[in-house]
Amino acid sequence: MLEPEQAPAGAGGERTRVRLVSGRVVPGTRYRLVRWLGEGGMGVVYEAEHVDIERKVALKVLRYDLSRRAEMAAVFRAEARAASRTGHPNIVEIYDFGELPDGRLFICMELLDGKDLVPATETEVRPPAEVIAIFRQLCKALGAAHKAGIVHRDIKPENIILVRKGGRDGVVKVVDFGISAVLGQERRGKIAGTPHYMAPEQIRGHAFDGRLDMYAAGCVAFELLTGSPPFPSEALEEVLNAHVHQPPPSFRQVRPDLQLPAQLEQVVLRCLSKQPGDRYADMHELEAALCEAQIACGLRTAWDDLPLPECAPERLERLRARMPSPQAVPRRWLWPVVAGVSLIAAGVAVAVALRTPDPPAAERSRIDALAEEALVAASHTFYVAPPPDRPDVPTAYTKVLELEAITGPAAGLADSRAEELRGQFAAGLVNLGDKYWDVAGARPFAVEYYIWARAFHPDHPRAVERSGMTPGAFTLFQEKARSGSWSLGELQALGLVSALADDDAERRQRRTLAAHQDASQLSISQHLDLDAGLRGAGIQLPQKPAAKRTEPEPPPEPPPPEPVPVPEDIPDPAADVAPTADVERPKRPRSSRTATPPRPRSWPTTASSRSRPAGATTPRACSTRRSSTTTATPAP
Repeated sequence: MLEPEQAPAGAGGERTRVRLVSGRVVPGTRYRLVRWLGEGGMGVVYEAEHVDIERKVALKVLRYDLSRRAEMAAVFRAEARAASRTGHPNIVEIYDFGELPDGRLFICMELLDGKDLVPATETEVRPPAEVIAIFRQLCKALGAAHKAGIVHRDIKPENIILVRKGGRDGVVKVVDFGISAVLGQERRGKIAGTPHYMAPEQIRGHAFDGRLDMYAAGCVAFELLTGSPPFPSEALEEVLNAHVHQPPPSFRQVRPDLQLPAQLEQVVLRCLSKQPGDRYADMHELEAALCEAQIACGLRTAWDDLPLPECAPERLERLRARMPSPQAVPRRWLWPVVAGVSLIAAGVAVAVALRTPDPPAAERSRIDALAEEALVAASHTFYVAPPPDRPDVPTAYTKVLELEAITGPAAGLADSRAEELRGQFAAGLVNLGDKYWDVAGARPFAVEYYIWARAFHPDHPRAVERSGMTPGAFTLFQEKARSGSWSLGELQALGLVSALADDDAERRQRRTLAAHQDASQLSISQHLDLDAGLRGAGIQLPQKPAAKRTEPEPPPEPPPPEPVPVPEDIPDPAADVAPTADVERPKRPRSSRTATPPRPRSWPTTASSRSRPAGATTPRACSTRRSSTTTATPAP
């Protein structure tokens, strides 16, 4: 028996409570109950099966007391209509809606076999590439709902389910439109939602639109990446006040032990803007920003074959040109098909390949460690050269070479990881080159980024075209990047370019200024050209005080002539007298002129990088964050 509750005693005229029993058909329906699945604030969910077509479904039955309340019954009906109106593959599908003989309402919907996004532990996080794949599907689902005039109002990890469908893992399904609001209805006064994911306008009881869901989606993405929602307090009042008044923390503040992409952080934090007008205009624009962040990070996801979002033609064309090719994305779900074809075509060859031993655990750990070190170096923008003040720091390039030098059973895995990192780093550097290519005065920086990209991907078409290096010069550059045999002047030059590549605007400004001050190997003319390029790249350089005008010092006075002795016999004044002393005039010192050294190929700098904190500080999970619905008085 699935329903232990007794029918409530009531006034005469009440209908008899229907008992829901496992293995029996629900009275008044064509559905046979299979098992209990879960219970929420509005009702109970069962697994059921249609007795005629044998389709497995989820049966959501509204609580008896709520079904008797007209406003709650209206909400339940609205949920069924809202979910069915969108007809989107990333929103749970609604099959039927009805009423049991005792007056309880039910919804028959798609049965989902998957897991929600609630972290299993307080420190569990998901990789950025996986978060982008989830986030893009969520954007498409919510975009379809908003287009249909529906705001979900309760986006949270529990209401986002990852299922396997159509042979693919990681399919997003948005569920529970129970408190969704239809656009055009009254938007003020009522507050409903889950505290840790509520937008400021939702808390205040102000008018809202689809950007309310965008804020909640940003909270979910923040939690997936860091393991904690942006405001994790256990006190309800503190959480609501923080959403309204406090800026969200940075990823580094919450998880200093993680190296998370700054481009992705910028997208998430914009979703968490206090004012809806400061967020993205709609879910399409948000998805486009996610694609651009993915391109900038050089990431590939299992869902790069998703249709690109609706956006301006120029922006869409850029995305189409730069997004990773779907064919390059590994698909584990294709393995059975590929294996089957291979066995038919060449069974012996496949059998031999399948017997190839896996790399030893120690070698796999070594490969993982080298790949992680390469990513850490790249996150500090130490792609090809270390900072001048720490020349022993490893670079992303040297770590990739170490991976490629691994031999034996682990060579294939190491080469695969190295190739993946080369593509990721080259893509990010080419994007940096594109960013500065047309900026007044900053093209030398762009050229440098294209050269760095060639170090990882020597045949990249745009990098080869725009770097402008001869084969001999490029070979010399590669050798210096491999051996680290840079001069101090070269390290300062590369360090400044490295500082300008920092994703974080505040840190980029600070690092670039420090590197600019440390570039002591440059002549005055080089500094003047450098300043123009940095200002063009958006760096705020301090104004130098005007030099005081000084008058040239007069030449020293000549010394007085030595006295000439007067002879006792005074000579005849008419006679010619030769001078007895020659007074030498002081000579004017020659000006010393130094030759200006030739301008180096790259701009100079030193990258002053902070050391990564040793440990992570993770806020505790909140006991109230998983409540399904919270009602509160609007904040002032």
